[in-house]
Amino acid sequence: MWCGWHGSYSGGIFIVAMDPATGFPKPGQGYGRHLLGGHHARIEAPYVLYNAQTRFYYLFTCFGGLDAAGGYNIRVARSRRPDGPYFDAAGHAMSQVKGNPDVPFDDSRIAPYGQKLMGNYQLVLAAGETGTPLGYVSPGHYSALYEAATGQYFLLFHTTT
Repeated sequence: MWCGWHGSYSGGIFIVAMDPATGFPKPGQGYGRHLLGGHHARIEAPYVLYNAQTRFYYLFTCFGGLDAAGGYNIRVARSRRPDGPYFDAAGHAMSQVKGNPDVPFDDSRIAPYGQKLMGNYQLVLAAGETGTPLGYVSPGHYSALYEAATGQYFLLFHTTT
């Protein structure tokens, strides 16, 4: 049974096989199977949601860091299996997403991958208003929820304004 997704801010996202009897990872698999990231790519917070209608598993991740200029943004990719491989909307294999080991935390190498759902956004001031408009900064660390009673999906996340 595959169901243990984990990862670090710069080491990559992995999935481990779980022992259904104990609820712990099965021994001898190290970090598990690599899904994406690594080489100091700022990717973290994996969350997977299965959609019975499409029969796809959707892997949500945060790209970027906690800052106002190009901070966290929520990305998604999908697979027919919980253990991958995952592909973005452009058909890119997410397993190929890695940072540049010679340039830590350079987001330009990972930017083309994953379908971006949400990122920083600054609202526009209404006519006659002054000051700095509000907006969303670094949305991330989310959960996705399917509400069966209404057939709706929700994305819950943190952000600052």
